[in-house]
Amino acid sequence: MTPLREEFATSGRIWFRSALSETELSKLERSFGETTPGTRLSVDAARSAGHVLGEGLIHKIHQLLPDAFPRRFVFFSKNESTNWGVGWHQDRVIAVRQRAERSEFQNWSNKNGVPHCEAPLRVLSGMLFLRIHFDDTAESDGAMEIARGSHTAGLVRRSDAAVEAGKYPTEFECARRGDVLALKMLTLHRSAPSGSGKSRRVLRVDFASEPLPQPLQWYHA
Repeated sequence: MTPLREEFATSGRIWFRSALSETELSKLERSFGETTPGTRLSVDAARSAGHVLGEGLIHKIHQLLPDAFPRRFVFFSKNESTNWGVGWHQDRVIAVRQRAERSEFQNWSNKNGVPHCEAPLRVLSGMLFLRIHFDDTAESDGAMEIARGSHTAGLVRRSDAAVEAGKYPTEFECARRGDVLALKMLTLHRSAPSGSGKSRRVLRVDFASEPLPQPLQWYHA
């Protein structure tokens, strides 16, 4: 195991500072355009965004999760008119091409025409997600807070998340424009509403390397 992968396996997070250039960031911004906050990007927009990620960033991701491929793109934007907070939780939802009844895949929903479900531990433990920052973000701007290393706790019920997060060191993920954060999928995290009124735009990209059990297929596979 390389030192970088070992650090990621332990802490559950790795920063790639100044990972994207202004040219790359501008191209990404055009790919999601006026997308509303929390929207899953369309297939065309996601493909466009995926091409812009570039070989350099993909190479960094492959150092953490070999053969990883982007599976879902979600755009978030906190500002004066769209401001929110969310308590401690894990992200367990994946996007698939079509619904299929398998007992370990539960809580099905439909988001913008795309089937989503909660995946089992064996799938989620082999995933990571990126947070690509388009704005400088401080704690006062509603920066995400993580419980570092909490991905090792397995599946945590929402009602137990705050207590479980308290067992780990926590940190605010403050960033500059162009910084990229990689996180283990099951890392406990939360964020408070922005208190500054400044924009906090983030593009989230979920990655996985393993195929889903048939007949399920990744949405962007």
